[in-house]
Amino acid sequence: MQSTFLHHSFIVVTLTLCSLNSFAYDYGDPSAAEQAHLEAINRARANPTTEAKRVSLSSVTEGVASGEIATYSNGKAKPQPPLVFNRNLSTAASAHTQDMLSRDFFAHSSPEGTTPFTRISKTGYQFSNAGENIAFTASTGLLNETVASLQLHDDLFIDKGYAGRGHRINILSSDYREIGIGVKLGKITRSGIQYNAAFVTTDFGSDLTNPNNFLLGVVYDDKNADTTYTAGEGIKGVKISITETGENTTTATAGGYGIPLKKGTYTVTVKHNSLGQVSKTVEIKGQNVKLDILASEFKASANTTPTDNPSNTTPTDNPSNTVTDATGHFDLNTGVLSLPVVNVGGQGYKINFYLASVEPNLVFGLSNNASDMVAITLPNSGNIPNFDSATSILTVPKVITPLNDGSTLTFSATMQLLPPSATGTLLFKTLYQLQ
Repeated sequence: MQSTFLHHSFIVVTLTLCSLNSFAYDYGDPSAAEQAHLEAINRARANPTTEAKRVSLSSVTEGVASGEIATYSNGKAKPQPPLVFNRNLSTAASAHTQDMLSRDFFAHSSPEGTTPFTRISKTGYQFSNAGENIAFTASTGLLNETVASLQLHDDLFIDKGYAGRGHRINILSSDYREIGIGVKLGKITRSGIQYNAAFVTTDFGSDLTNPNNFLLGVVYDDKNADTTYTAGEGIKGVKISITETGENTTTATAGGYGIPLKKGTYTVTVKHNSLGQVSKTVEIKGQNVKLDILASEFKASANTTPTDNPSNTTPTDNPSNTVTDATGHFDLNTGVLSLPVVNVGGQGYKINFYLASVEPNLVFGLSNNASDMVAITLPNSGNIPNFDSATSILTVPKVITPLNDGSTLTFSATMQLLPPSATGTLLFKTLYQLQ
């Protein structure tokens, strides 16, 4: 018979400092269990209400004082931007986790009185805001590091028995942009009994020396087909390059990456020596943006479209044709399915689908800028979009529409509806053709 117990604690501080030091960024090299823990935190931040339901909380604000978690007027929690790993924060978090295990104590401050904020500052990280969650679980049975790491995330988010739910507040706080996580296994002794234990320290922060936000994410091979990162699926050594700035980085051992960027729209090229490369367009609007890349996206961009499906073939003698494999985001509140910018004959087009709620048709717009929108309503009969609930595939037939410059645009699409993602939106895996 095995015995299991857990414990956790949090602390937070806000400082106003002045720094003239130049900013230097280092993502670090988190373990797979630490990357998985961050993915769980970012899932919660992207959709706090869904996360609360997942762990069977009555609401995300359960036990929280008014105003501690940002909400809309209807009481629904506001999503928060994702957090990115920072090596200095990870150094502080990992060292504290190891110290607690090695000396068999559990507290934010060491036995000598060293606080989290002293530990963080000693790494060179200058923070405007910082906070810390710590937790552990122990059992006389065996523990798996990743399973324990994810369970500790759930325990910290539920925050049962802790007045004010400070751990959950830290996880969902808008005061932080970066994070360090230290997950380790070891042994502790309680009442003369030795236990296998898993400890985690999460150090949150915002760096005074970094005026930018981050593009971040994870490159992974979705082996279990759950559309989310699972420990062990990460792909290391993938080069991430920003066309407009020349900045680049490579993914860490667990597949994660992060690049600081100013506000703007960027072309992101993701290249792997054997898988090939894929390009994406992202916009930084003053907060962190998460861009995950699946191994299947490399393969899709590298493979030739099957020739037995002429409507999805890109003729080599017609460079104006574009077949693009992309991930669209469907906003449940607005009913808009947005696809990335694509190039047609050297010109960029932004694709949006507006799903009608009162008519059995689909309206979408094609434009290369905000003032040049062409709205198309497909008829209620004939070539109407078809959604197959058995396969979750939405097929949009070929449509020819006039553009403002007198030319025409031919559009067709096949969309694969995926399970809800970590961002809390529905995803459509889309193959569309523009001429």
